[in-house]
Amino acid sequence: MIAERADVAIPTVYNHFPTLGDLLTACTGQAAAHAPSIEPEIFAAANDIDSRLLALLDALFAQYDYYAPWLRWTLHEAHVLPVLAAWLHQADDQRRQLIIRALEPAFGTTPPAALLALCESLTDFPTWQRFASDQNPLRKEAKNTLVEALVLLARQHGADVASAYAGSESHPTRETT
Repeated sequence: MIAERADVAIPTVYNHFPTLGDLLTACTGQAAAHAPSIEPEIFAAANDIDSRLLALLDALFAQYDYYAPWLRWTLHEAHVLPVLAAWLHQADDQRRQLIIRALEPAFGTTPPAALLALCESLTDFPTWQRFASDQNPLRKEAKNTLVEALVLLARQHGADVASAYAGSESHPTRETT
């Protein structure tokens, strides 16, 4: 199909893309060149957890909206194509690191594992799909609803951690300055 669309011979496609991984890397690179940015700089103007989680959700929603057609297919096909599974794993790792950065004001670089797992679940693509669906009456409020949920979870975990270490001179989950 690629050869036909590019109006070249099939061997030409294989010369440029010897493996499926090479082809997918080229395709994802092309798509990524036009995707909304989702780098740690999204937190530049955000100092507290509330604004950092909102910045994270703003960036994720923009990226999911852009990548939705590809991500739907990728999630479905990742179990058959290891190269897609690896790409999804890398994207999950990037999102996890951004979540950790968002939670840094309260937890340093090591948020509680349960909180991190909850945040990962509430910020993944399938969750976005459920909230962002045209059939969902909460579509317009989706981002704010998720931010509120994440903020409440972070505060609850912060209170739990603080009470568990009350009276201790050091707080094991916070960086000391």
